[in-house]
Amino acid sequence: MFHAKIRVVMTVEIETTLCVIHDDPVGIMENISRVRALGPYRFTPRGTQTLQDVYYDTPSRILSSRGIAVRTRGHGATAVFCIKQDEQVDASGTAVRDEIEMPWSRQCLDHIAHILHKVAYGLVEVPCRTDDPVEGLACLGLSPIQSRRTVRLTLDAGQEGDPCLGTLAKLALDRVCYRFSGSSILHHEIEIEAACPESLEHVRELSILLMNLHPDALRPWRHNKLVTGFALERLLAEGSLAITPGRYNSLAGPAYRAIETILHNA
Repeated sequence: MFHAKIRVVMTVEIETTLCVIHDDPVGIMENISRVRALGPYRFTPRGTQTLQDVYYDTPSRILSSRGIAVRTRGHGATAVFCIKQDEQVDASGTAVRDEIEMPWSRQCLDHIAHILHKVAYGLVEVPCRTDDPVEGLACLGLSPIQSRRTVRLTLDAGQEGDPCLGTLAKLALDRVCYRFSGSSILHHEIEIEAACPESLEHVRELSILLMNLHPDALRPWRHNKLVTGFALERLLAEGSLAITPGRYNSLAGPAYRAIETILHNA
């Protein structure tokens, strides 16, 4: 089933991330959500959605160790399958990575099996006759390693005075809830994603304008959500993160410094 040569068509994702580090992160996010013009840019709200993401890896996390992320978004046959890899982050904090994203189907198993064959020789293949993503990925030895719920408000950014240019970048105001052993941890960030490769400079300029708008609350965050979650998991295991079980716990400055120390030394 998995021996055929797979043609993998990837797109390039270009984005920068700003972390909200403040006593009132919700208030900061709400303030930004109401902004309609900033510098030469106009913002158009595109609504709010709730994203249910689950990431998968082998027990030894071989994919994560190679910088490969495998994710499903949504549930069952309606899930969207995603693979991200080859991430490069420049000095400005702008990340460029390759990405495959498609509705879940049996073909998704072919894609991930092709990647597993390249990074994990001797993979034992189990014929899979299920359309369920969890069961299908389990056939390849992959199990959930991280789950999170993100409430996302999206704003389209266009150039002021020239609507012919259309959308140059998308701002995703993300309220991310990580769940670890019954504990809920909230992380607030803003993703600024280029609408096309030619919009790279607009992404950088928007990042600077937003930080100037809230210099006391926004700072570049060079770490994607997956590895941020890995660092949180380690801090919890070490007992280094002060949280209240059964409640939503927002991250504060000391926690982010601890996360950066872990990820810098990884």
